[in-house]
Amino acid sequence: FPVTIRVAINYDSTVFQWGDTTKSQSVGLPTYEARVKAVACGNEHSIAIKYDNTLIQWGANDENQRNNFPPAGTRVKAISCGYNYSVAIKEDDTLIQWGDISAEQNKNFPAEGTKVKAISCGAYHCTAIKDDGTLIQWGNDQADQTQHIPAPGTKVKAIACGNLHCVAITNDLTTKCIFSASLNVFT
Repeated sequence: FPVTIRVAINYDSTVFQWGDTTKSQSVGLPTYEARVKAVACGNEHSIAIKYDNTLIQWGANDENQRNNFPPAGTRVKAISCGYNYSVAIKEDDTLIQWGDISAEQNKNFPAEGTKVKAISCGAYHCTAIKDDGTLIQWGNDQADQTQHIPAPGTKVKAIACGNLHCVAITNDLTTKCIFSASLNVFT
């Protein structure tokens, strides 16, 4: 998806944003008092984890990017944004997702109580590493991006999602299995 904004954390833990702001990407931009430790950007919205592990979000909402924001006080430890939705790992290692779901971004969302340790969002799909090291994927499957994962039981060390694909590195450092789901390439 085309990225219209960029966000960084300044040396003093405040948010710095630049890029195209013609579509409300700066609405609600955190003030100087809001110290953050992690940021993530969608197409026209952004989220951050504050030092008390609560969330703050800002930007456009013309595609429901900010709808169904987690309740005040929800504490998280990891975040990721898709095109117009967001996902976070709560402190109990379970997932929460909010924003637009009109393109099936929440299709096959993991069962309540599923424990995860890492997440990465593509445009309309998401991949997570479960606490046992295996992968789980959900969301829109327009390019088969949620259909092709490593063999059952394969332990994964790291993940990253692009627009319509995912890449994973397995725990087997001798093989470094990398796959691109939408291209059906496995090495």
